[in-house]
Amino acid sequence: MNNKWDLDSIDYQINWFTSSTITYKKHGSNTVHKMKVKIKLLEYLFMNKNIHIETTEMIEGLREVMKKENMLATATNYYKSIV
Repeated sequence: MNNKWDLDSIDYQINWFTSSTITYKKHGSNTVHKMKVKIKLLEYLFMNKNIHIETTEMIEGLREVMKKENMLATATNYYKSIV
């Protein structure tokens, strides 16, 4: 079973002006993982924050974490194959 994250599966949906849902999954898996992103209503009203920008920044951070986990899984599989 492949336990690496599918970086192409990352998607998001804006639920309201102040919240969104990021979805992602692993290769070959039907299980969808979800992450909520929220900003405060007053930050939205006073134009301090934008849900699209916040979501994009969270996706970039999530993508970096997934890349590191994929590299660790690759290294672990390689180590197991040579030992």
